[in-house]
Amino acid sequence: MIPEIKKILFATDLSKNSAYTFYYALGMAGKNDAKIVVLHVVEPLPKFGISFKDFEKMVEHERKEEATQEIEKRRKEITKSITSDIHKLISKIIIRMGYSMEEILKVADEEVM
Repeated sequence: MIPEIKKILFATDLSKNSAYTFYYALGMAGKNDAKIVVLHVVEPLPKFGISFKDFEKMVEHERKEEATQEIEKRRKEITKSITSDIHKLISKIIIRMGYSMEEILKVADEEVM
């Protein structure tokens, strides 16, 4: 028997192409009466030999804020273009600091499994 889909983890890099994937996730969520968890991972700045911890924290915080604003902007744009209530399909928006592969697996364990 095929397991029932209740949550879909949509990991996005906020690229233009990820919008197409989001539409696919919306279609799957609608067909399966499932919820979508949106995840964006802000990767740490590369180390250049000299540690500027305070500077790195400030820049990473700014990148996280920019990602949050971009996700919200895109959600509003998509909501305008589709007549259904998209906000009802999205259960959570998560923005994490770290490495994409690690954070995607962590969020999958925490939110979807």
